[in-house]
Amino acid sequence: MSWLNGKAIKNNEVYQLDKNIFITPANRKYFFIQFDQDNINTLDSKFHPETHEIFYNEDSESAIVNYNKYDLEYFCLSALECPHPKTSDLFVDLSEKESRHIMVLAKGNPLHQLRIDFIGKEEDEKDTILHIDAIVQPLQADFQWLHFDFSFIDDSSTNYLFSRIRSFYFYLNPKDTAQGTLELMAFYAGSLETFEELLG
Repeated sequence: MSWLNGKAIKNNEVYQLDKNIFITPANRKYFFIQFDQDNINTLDSKFHPETHEIFYNEDSESAIVNYNKYDLEYFCLSALECPHPKTSDLFVDLSEKESRHIMVLAKGNPLHQLRIDFIGKEEDEKDTILHIDAIVQPLQADFQWLHFDFSFIDDSSTNYLFSRIRSFYFYLNPKDTAQGTLELMAFYAGSLETFEELLG
């Protein structure tokens, strides 16, 4: 306005835009959690509260899951980083085949088995469950890393879902009656190379 009125020009300070405001956060290529009192709430049984009781045990430094189930009841582990500073849910990207490994440090009844499914956001923004019935692992009486290898999945229709993993479902003796206690110390999803680097 000063310039239009023929008066002296007074320059204002140059406003610098935050270049990161509109940038989508980089995808996480792996997800690792070691359970403690602060993050035990990432595990929940909200869909089947009558069959799974979950709490943290300080003595064993593990999440305790008491279960008494009859069919396909499950409990969940949320992998979302939410709320995110960019106000965007941050998913885990397991779209690369070599990243489709799950490692669970757990112990339980050796007569029981554990199965894990993926839950992701599809393009229509609905949650979609990817059921993999073929992979179950027997529990062990002592803490061991249970390895679930999903790298064999070669279906282009699942790539988008694998790029937007938001949580995991745990089934104990799927489709059968089972009662017992599962102890979870840690969980990992990603490549075996990154897993070995994290363990050092």
